[in-house]
Order: sequence, then structure tokens, then C-alpha cells
Amino acid sequence: MRSWSTFMGRRFSSFFTGAAAVLVACSVAAAQERDRPRDRTGDQGQSPAQTRAPADAPNARMVALVRSGGTVIMSKGVESVTRIAAGVYCIKPEAATGIDPLTAVAVVSVEYFYSLYNEVTVQWARRGHGCGNNRFGVYTLADKNLDTVYTFSNAVGFVVYVP
Repeated sequence: MRSWSTFMGRRFSSFFTGAAAVLVACSVAAAQERDRPRDRTGDQGQSPAQTRAPADAPNARMVALVRSGGTVIMSKGVESVTRIAAGVYCIKPEAATGIDPLTAVAVVSVEYFYSLYNEVTVQWARRGHGCGNNRFGVYTLADKNLDTVYTFSNAVGFVVYVP
């Protein structure tokens, strides 16, 4: 018959071995998360003319990929993208698109590579954005402290799309 201390010693040994395996697996997952590349250049030293390229979006009347900070990487049907405050962007469609921002619907999404953080979001504001009636308003927000408090931020890359 086994003694109680031998029995408990084996149980604790199994527990700590399992806990160590879980810790190693989590560490590997965290290391892989850090290995994913991001754009760290921001807007430094690059003008929109140097980086803007036409977007291949056959079914879009207007689309733009915007780097954190506001530089347009590629676009179609976009006359201008202007940041009027931290995390507040105004996107003006080209007149030839026939898009009226008062009646058109925009779709926005965060872009990972051109965002500086994981905890970010982007929102389209139909009204009250301060951009005027001839522009779309886009808000970008980040939770830098991981405390579920999102604040307006220029650290978010995004895509805006109007079908």
C-alpha cells in the first residue's frame, strides 16, 4: 500500500508538469504574436505622392487604404483624405464617382499592418463628424493601456469602401 505522501507527491508532480507545459505553450503563442510584422515607419519622410497607388477594386466606386497617421497607400475614386483632429479623418470622393456622402453608405475596417496596436477600431460617422456634407467622416480609436478605454488615435490604419 502506498503512503499518503507518495501519492500526493506524484499528484503534485503531475500538476506542475502540466502547468509548465501550458506556460510554455502560452509563451510560444505570445512570441509568435510579436513576430507578426507591422509598418513602423508611420508618415515620417513620405509624402502622399510617393506612396499613393491605384487600388484594384472593380466593384467599388470609392476605396482607400490609409496608413496610421493619414497617408493614403492606395485608392480609387478618392480626391482627398484629411485628418482634422486626432483620430478624425475626412474622405472626399472624386466628383466623377457620383457619390453623395449624405446618401451613400460607407464600410470601414481596421488594417493590421498599418496599425500600431492590436486593440484598435475604426468607425464611420454618418453625421456630426465635422467634415462637412461633401465628405465621409471616419473615426479611429485605440486602447493603448488595454483597459477597455478607447480614445481617438492616429495609430490606426484602415480601409474605407463605398460600393
